[in-house]
Amino acid sequence: MAYVPGNLTKLAGNGPAGPQLWHLTGVDAIATVRGAGFISNAKDAGMRVGDTVIYQDTATPLHSLSRVSAVATTGATMTA
Repeated sequence: MAYVPGNLTKLAGNGPAGPQLWHLTGVDAIATVRGAGFISNAKDAGMRVGDTVIYQDTATPLHSLSRVSAVATTGATMTA
């Protein structure tokens, strides 16, 4: 399934520096979510390298933590 921008929520970290905490829900496998550019609006949403994302797979239900390793105009890349 495709990324749904409305499923991404910033939970903490509104300052100009320091990490932020995000929550994302969906039905995709974590390997897909961590793929380059999956969160396609990452730059517009304000994601930064070093941010933490809690991903909730609502189909399983599993939770995973990821760190944003790159942000580009095409989206974010995350690692475990």
